[in-house]
Amino acid sequence: MASTYVNDLRLNELGTGDGSGTWGNTTNTNLELIAESLSFGTEAITTNADTHTSTIADGATDPVRSMFVKYTGTLDSTCTITIAPNTISRVHFIENGTSGSQDIIISQGSGANVTIPAGQTKAVYLDGAGSGAAVVDAFASLNITTSGNVSLNGTIKLDGNYPIGSNNVALGDTALDDGSLSGQRNTAIGFAALSENEGGSYNVALGAYSLDANTSGNYNSGLGDATLTANTTGSANTAAGYFALAANTTADSNTAFGYSSMGVNTTGTKNVSSGAFSLDANTSGSFNSAFGYAALGANTTASYNTSFGADSLDANTTGAYNLAAGYSALGANTTGSYNTGLGPYALNNTTTGVRNTAVGYASINTSTTGSRNTAIGAYTMHQNTTGNYNTVMGDQALYYNTTGENNVALGYVSMAANTTGGTNTAVGVQSLSSNTTASYNTALGFYALQANTTGNSNTAVGFQAAISCTTSANNVAVGTNAAYSATTGTFTAVGAGALYKKTTGSENVALGYNAGYELTTGNHNIMLGDHTGSYITFLTTGSQNTIIGNYCRTNASADDNCLVMGYAKAGKGSSTGFICAGSSSGSMYQGSNSSAWATTSDKRLKKNIVDNNVGLDKINQIQVRNFEYRKPDEITELTSSDCIDIQGLQLGVIAQEIQEILPDVVKEESTGVLRVNPDNLTWYLVNAVKDLSAKNDELAARIKALES
Repeated sequence: MASTYVNDLRLNELGTGDGSGTWGNTTNTNLELIAESLSFGTEAITTNADTHTSTIADGATDPVRSMFVKYTGTLDSTCTITIAPNTISRVHFIENGTSGSQDIIISQGSGANVTIPAGQTKAVYLDGAGSGAAVVDAFASLNITTSGNVSLNGTIKLDGNYPIGSNNVALGDTALDDGSLSGQRNTAIGFAALSENEGGSYNVALGAYSLDANTSGNYNSGLGDATLTANTTGSANTAAGYFALAANTTADSNTAFGYSSMGVNTTGTKNVSSGAFSLDANTSGSFNSAFGYAALGANTTASYNTSFGADSLDANTTGAYNLAAGYSALGANTTGSYNTGLGPYALNNTTTGVRNTAVGYASINTSTTGSRNTAIGAYTMHQNTTGNYNTVMGDQALYYNTTGENNVALGYVSMAANTTGGTNTAVGVQSLSSNTTASYNTALGFYALQANTTGNSNTAVGFQAAISCTTSANNVAVGTNAAYSATTGTFTAVGAGALYKKTTGSENVALGYNAGYELTTGNHNIMLGDHTGSYITFLTTGSQNTIIGNYCRTNASADDNCLVMGYAKAGKGSSTGFICAGSSSGSMYQGSNSSAWATTSDKRLKKNIVDNNVGLDKINQIQVRNFEYRKPDEITELTSSDCIDIQGLQLGVIAQEIQEILPDVVKEESTGVLRVNPDNLTWYLVNAVKDLSAKNDELAARIKALES
């Protein structure tokens, strides 16, 4: 809805939602124009013009808006002056101050008009009837009964005391009664109004004792009993309302509207006060603006405060550079400075806190000395008392915070339950909303770390990341629903759905989409890659497993101490390692380009050392076989996941056969699969070679004996 200017003073009437960021300036301009409407204005007519139009400007200063208007210029014939627009209704004092001894005719529409001879002044009213508007001589039928004198060409007096000054109007006993009056164009109506005025000019005093001590102050307007009653030399002040600016003496450019508004101000300048008791304790503070009942009511010497709303900043005494808008906003502030409270009860209990910004209903309502906080949204930081350096945005964010510091909470109810926890960052609706005393947490995302209460140093990034975590500390969850079910136990989960079902398991690391998704209570697991530990076979309670590679997994849900590396490979059971480079035909290399792994064999690490002579007789029993590995659908006694994915003719032994010969080289895994450890076979082969060497030596000796 656009601004309108349909009132009789052509003031800017803001539409709903208009003036964002500028409405304060518009209000100040309107107040200045209201004061201007009670002032004196001069407008020049073009030389020898027969007609002239005076249009009252919309929302801007204009001489014809003044109550007293003087027309000047040189005329050689009667000039008709039309005052526009023709819809305004108001009273004017109009003086024909032109030269050339010509009349001026005041008109508004096709209705009646008023003729004012040269050098004379008339009181008229405009009826604002539109195209047929009329101008009426207000005093044409005025009935005056007096025992004194009435002078229509100079100062109007009722008590017979005519000073030197000219063009003054005085109505009331002792009004403008100083015998040395030389000031001009003063209007005094009421007992003792402007009674001490000597050289002051262009003043308007309406009300008993209004401006009664004024001596040389100019351009003052006092409306109401005792308004500006102590003013002596102060100028350009406007006071409306009983006792408004009553104590003002020498200060300039103050505007006060309302009962007792700025009533004790003495030397403070350039203040604007609107509302009963607003700025009523101010003495020397300057550049303050107060709008509303008792706004800035206790302010004495502080300057540069702006207050909008009843009881806003009403306890402020010396705090400066504060802005309060809303009922009781910054209501308890006394000496705190550089605070901004926008909204009813915003920063309501702050007394000495500085540099706080609160925007929203009851924002930072309980804080007393807390400083450098920024809160935007209804009830944000509502319970804060002394906490500092917090930044909050979102309805009820950090609601219960009392002394917690250095927190950042952005989002509806984010960190709402926090009381003393500090250095937390929560961004997202209800992120860290249950946190009470925990510190050093970072939650970014809707419901991130939502259930955390006392756990410290957690980081959760993503929708519902670590949402169930309560007291666990030093955790990382990054990704949508990462560590969703985790309540206690440390973890690092990076990737959407990573460690989704983990509840109490500790020291687990999962990196990748849905990595470790089904793990619940297992501990000390490391899973790197998409769907690691959560494909075909789901790791749930197993511990101390290391699984690296997309879709890699253990052989069973409870396997422990497994190492699995590759792509989509299944482990070989608890306490086993399985590394596969690519397909079944892939190869593994050592940096030494050796086919064997080194083993520790230091005598200083061994005891119960005895000889082992098992050798050739056992080796001779071993049958080396050619064979092929069964396909998954051909396996009947084991699971298909135990399948060895290698094609073609193979060379090796059969575990069940060698188990009957050398049982120590065969082990049954947790899966039921038998494996052969070739290490012991190596040493049995060494013994076999020794046996063969002995036999060879024996044969060599026999041959030598035969030859000799």
